[in-house]
Amino acid sequence: MCRWARPFPQLFLLSSLMAVTGFHSGDLRAQSIRQQWQASPHARSMDTPEEQERMNTAGCARCHTAQGYQHETLGGMESAAPYSDATGLTCTACHAEGEEGRRIGPIRAGAARDACRGCHDELVTNSPNSLSWCSQWGIFEGTGGAGEEGAGTVVSSHTQMEDGCIGCHMAPSFEGLDPTLVGGHTFRVKTKGDLPPTFNSEPCLSCHKIMTSEILDESQNQVRELLGDLGAMLPQRPDPENPGSTVPRFPADPTLTDLQARASHNYWLVEKDGSLGVHNPAYTRVLLEETMERLAGRDPFRYP
Repeated sequence: MCRWARPFPQLFLLSSLMAVTGFHSGDLRAQSIRQQWQASPHARSMDTPEEQERMNTAGCARCHTAQGYQHETLGGMESAAPYSDATGLTCTACHAEGEEGRRIGPIRAGAARDACRGCHDELVTNSPNSLSWCSQWGIFEGTGGAGEEGAGTVVSSHTQMEDGCIGCHMAPSFEGLDPTLVGGHTFRVKTKGDLPPTFNSEPCLSCHKIMTSEILDESQNQVRELLGDLGAMLPQRPDPENPGSTVPRFPADPTLTDLQARASHNYWLVEKDGSLGVHNPAYTRVLLEETMERLAGRDPFRYP
């Protein structure tokens, strides 16, 4: 089992507690949790007036509003959206109220990985024939692909990490890295868009002897190429975000054959996961390769 080579979880817990209670420590490189959170995608779950209305609806509110997350995702209740007091994903969406003078308490879900899985699962959707926009869990566990019944899985060693998702996504950053860019409550391991990117390899090095941004890029580029090859084999539709471009049709599209729908499911599973294979390298590659083989009329799917 992969474990921290150094006592990072305890150190991070202490630095987090100091940040949310108003204390600071330069020795622990503690930054305001609020600053980290503001730099995270979670802080933008209802970023604009348009999104505030659209995300406060059945199927979206369960992960984009604090009220929906607590009522539906954690409470298992039917959607009551739109919520009259809807707010985005602030601290109290995931954390219970603190006791004994603390402003922030423990995770409401009990275990951090359960707090993540509640929304980062391909099955979290209001349509049985669709995928959510955050399909990380199906890739992470190696169970999300569409194929033949009774097929096996390719389990990633990442699933054996005691802390699950947060072992990498909330790990403290290297000395010298801006902690409001990666690590902690930014939930980022690597930034996007800046050149060169900021990569927090600290959690990787607890298991891997060497890990650099270049090594990661090479691995992701291989998956990006496979994903592009699969996408080119599928029926297309206009891309609403990029006029003049096209993307593969969604698996729920009634014009697709059963085989095309399964292949589309696998394409969008990998696309929406967003890690380009990092969450489960072997499974991601095999899933894409086997899907293309099936579309080409050769080997059947081997993975569910």
